[in-house]
Amino acid sequence: MKDIYSRLMASQNAKPAKKLSREEYAKQKREQKNELYKMADEQLNKVISSPVQYLEFLKLTARLNYTVTNMLLVMAQKPDAVFLKDSDYWKEKKLYIRQDEKGIQILKPDGEYEKSNGSAGTNYRVKYVFDASQINTKKSFYKKPVMNVENLISGLTYESPVKLELTQMESIKDVHYSSQKECIYYADQLEPAVLIHGLLREFSAVEYEQQGHHSFDGHEKFCINSAAYILCNKYGVPVADEDFAKDLGEVFYDKKPYEIKKQLYTIQSIVKDVSDRIDKGIYISQQDRNNRDQMVR
Repeated sequence: MKDIYSRLMASQNAKPAKKLSREEYAKQKREQKNELYKMADEQLNKVISSPVQYLEFLKLTARLNYTVTNMLLVMAQKPDAVFLKDSDYWKEKKLYIRQDEKGIQILKPDGEYEKSNGSAGTNYRVKYVFDASQINTKKSFYKKPVMNVENLISGLTYESPVKLELTQMESIKDVHYSSQKECIYYADQLEPAVLIHGLLREFSAVEYEQQGHHSFDGHEKFCINSAAYILCNKYGVPVADEDFAKDLGEVFYDKKPYEIKKQLYTIQSIVKDVSDRIDKGIYISQQDRNNRDQMVR
């Protein structure tokens, strides 16, 4: 009882929290955002300094759908994240965040402003999200992808921007894209994982070309292999060769953070366009199968 009263007396002597003025509040938020930009740049430096860290960044990109900056922020705070949502989402699901779990800070667009040159800029505010592993539930919100060859072939061949052709040419050991002939050639009797990986890589090459990117001039293969690595992880395709990551020191040498982020955005853009077409192709193929099954019944 004495302890309870001593706490009440202590609270009486405590100074009330000072209410911030509008200017002070704005300054506090600016400082908070600047800390996050600094965190992202520090994480970026780690990513481009280690092939292992770079591959982990690509794996994270395969699991989550965020901007490069937010991906770096997540990697700095919760590198094993698989499913991120804000507290409102979890409350709607009648699920609650475990005690002592800290929110993962990311930056969310919050309207536009006019720059000094008259162009439009984007305002950002800090948003807190929580991973499924931080929630008091045994329910799984993330299923590790497993390669489904039939689905992936359906997705990859759907509205293909180039021809696909089986080849007996000895110079082609697995899969190869010819820009001149606008054709992807693939060798016979390939292991499924080798075939799918090769197709993902060469369709990434097609997308790189069609999007007209130049940020990787001289290092196009690094960009294409990075995109293919993300796609393989996204669709559960085993990847045996990770040696391309060893070139990151040369690719990103003497680049400024904004230049590196631009290069990483290029990789993301390729992945998005290829995966959007794959997902649409898989969906339509499944719908066709369902319709045929109903007709048989």
